[in-house]
Amino acid sequence: MMHKEGNQGPALRELIDLLREELALGKRCQEAFGELRKALVENPSGDGVPNAVRAIEPHLAALGRLTKKQETLLAERGEARVLSWIAHAGATEERLTAVRLFRETAELQKDLRRDIKRLSGLLAHSKDFIDFQINVLTRTRASDTYAKEGTEEPATRDIKMFDANV
Repeated sequence: MMHKEGNQGPALRELIDLLREELALGKRCQEAFGELRKALVENPSGDGVPNAVRAIEPHLAALGRLTKKQETLLAERGEARVLSWIAHAGATEERLTAVRLFRETAELQKDLRRDIKRLSGLLAHSKDFIDFQINVLTRTRASDTYAKEGTEEPATRDIKMFDANV
């Protein structure tokens, strides 16, 4: 696709505004992810997690809307990516600002992906903890959980799975 020539100024300012908004929303997401991480670390049973997730949702929805707006703006400009649009802009202060904001946004996105990966691990740990508690409460037998494959009926044991002498 070819980029539109001329009138780079106003459109580039609009892109700068979008990048600034993306940075602000991303930082709010980071803060909310921090609260979720805190809830998961302090309470592996899940206390506080629903509130933390509810706090994240509006920021993620706003980021989704912003992404669609950015995609529309790129399509109108005939550009495939933000960086190619910035590269086609003339050498101005706005271009330097856009490049700086683009780099900050890319770094923030990298940090958010890392946060999401860590939160996924904490959520899995929390799920395992809850599963363990359910097994304890229901007095699941070790043989019920760890039977040999291929046996029709597992051999029952007199010792519970979570007895101290297992």
